Amino acid sequence: MESWAPRDQKRTLTRTDYLQLARLLDQGSGPLPGSKEVQRALHESYVVLSDPVAPGLVTMNAQIFLILPPEEQFTRVTLCYPEEADPARGRISVLSPLGSCLLGLSNGETATWRSFGRTHSARIAAVIRGPQPTARVQA
Repeated sequence: MESWAPRDQKRTLTRTDYLQLARLLDQGSGPLPGSKEVQRALHESYVVLSDPVAPGLVTMNAQIFLILPPEEQFTRVTLCYPEEADPARGRISVLSPLGSCLLGLSNGETATWRSFGRTHSARIAAVIRGPQPTARVQA
């Protein structure tokens, strides 16, 4: 799987997400698949307080409602950590091409990513902030 996410706008990450994702990337004996895009997001993002968070910001555990071209199909995904991923149930890992691309975007923005040799895009129609984990890192 390849990922590619051209970025004109700056992402916004909460402090909690930033710390937890940095810790995730530091674990293990080597780079995780998909970690390059998340590392890029950590380096290129504005970091804001974890609470309150601006409405419509894609954070970890958020439900994201996407509009997929060309048929304008709606789909819902939840952005999660790799061990919680279950694509069949709409739970996508932050380390996946779509997950890393959505991280830190907001309502109305378009996510563009590359997977399986093709470029894909989807517009963010709505974001519902999910529960924020506290066991990993305190922010």
